[in-house]
Amino acid sequence: MLRDLYGDFGDDVIKVISNAIFNIAQEFLRYARNDLWLEYQSAVDIDYCCGIGVSEEIGISGNDHRAAQKGVAHLRGRACQFRAKPETFGFYTARFLKEFESKLCHGSSEQNTAATNDVIDFAAERNKRGPRHHGPCT
Repeated sequence: MLRDLYGDFGDDVIKVISNAIFNIAQEFLRYARNDLWLEYQSAVDIDYCCGIGVSEEIGISGNDHRAAQKGVAHLRGRACQFRAKPETFGFYTARFLKEFESKLCHGSSEQNTAATNDVIDFAAERNKRGPRHHGPCT
């Protein structure tokens, strides 16, 4: 559509425009539906700790691991909320939480570390990529 309107230009321009639109939508979501933004950001943090989205030149830090742990804790709570009132969640959130529910809603608070590792392993398997960097998540 953009090419029809503005003529021919490189794929890099389309990538920049699509990234800009994605960032605008993400920031809008952050303020309009913070619960959905937190759900998305939690999944991103877990994936990043697994090495997904990490450039080859850098490793995963302790801060990244803590963000993944927070993400797991948030998603555990969200999955438990879903289990209590599934009718209040949208289709995609329900599908996402059902996929992770068995990993997120088991055990007591003392088992959070084990649950964190289970979810990180599950996320790596789901994305069909294991952690590229050795660190606290591996």
